[in-house]
Amino acid sequence: MRMWDQARPQGLEQLHYDLEKIANMPLQGRILTLAHYQIGELKNALSQHAEEAYKELQQLAEPAKPQKRIEIQKMAEILFRRICERDPTRRDTRSPVKLEEVAKLVEKRIKLANGIPSWQQIIPVVDVFRQTGRYFLTPPLPIQLKPDSIIDISHESLIHHWQRLKEWTELEAKSVEIYRRLEDSARLWAQNQAALWQSPDLAIALAWRNEEQPSAEWANRYGVDFDLAMRFLKKSEQAQQRQEQEKEIKRQEALKRVRKQKNWAITITGLIVAIVLAAVGYFYTSN
Repeated sequence: MRMWDQARPQGLEQLHYDLEKIANMPLQGRILTLAHYQIGELKNALSQHAEEAYKELQQLAEPAKPQKRIEIQKMAEILFRRICERDPTRRDTRSPVKLEEVAKLVEKRIKLANGIPSWQQIIPVVDVFRQTGRYFLTPPLPIQLKPDSIIDISHESLIHHWQRLKEWTELEAKSVEIYRRLEDSARLWAQNQAALWQSPDLAIALAWRNEEQPSAEWANRYGVDFDLAMRFLKKSEQAQQRQEQEKEIKRQEALKRVRKQKNWAITITGLIVAIVLAAVGYFYTSN
């Protein structure tokens, strides 16, 4: 019944990978039963296959350069977040893109090697996901990639079944939501119809900016006022910093007043004690 359900348009690609997994399983004399399919040996075949490709990216970096391995996997994240999108109905779908556009996004997040066009430095990452036996991305090998080559996901089932890609797509959707709210507020602020942001909205936006490091190239896909949005966010941050500085100044002034009051209290107490002692001394001397 499960395989029959997958033999529908949305599940054909999943079924393909499941059957391929069956063909390649080292059964070692075992009889393949429905239980093997249900317990996970085949249930998550597509996700497991894609995850194997993702982990294979580490082999593109030299063993002595662990940071490079992280950067290469970050390239893959940037790539897949760009070729997926959440439509107005909240359905996650494909969004084909030119290789050179992905390269521009990568340039803003990762320091690439000098002297080599950025789009060429992305190709090894793309190739891992389009090699024979995988076909996660198109065009497949051995087609050579050029700056204007269109990179696309071979089938949307990858979005729905590869757990890591589902998480990336969710991250992108949340990032877009924050940016669009920021841009809308910035336009109203520019028209004197809204105030600068304060926390918690500001705290969320600042954390988003630091984590996502948005660029104009990325934002152009979702809006038209990136510079205004960033200026609005910066002004909001500066206003909050001024407020915090003013609060700190007032706090320090309050502490000074308290210390001054304590000093006066100590001085007055000392004078009273001195007067009392002098009076007592005078009394005994007189007697």
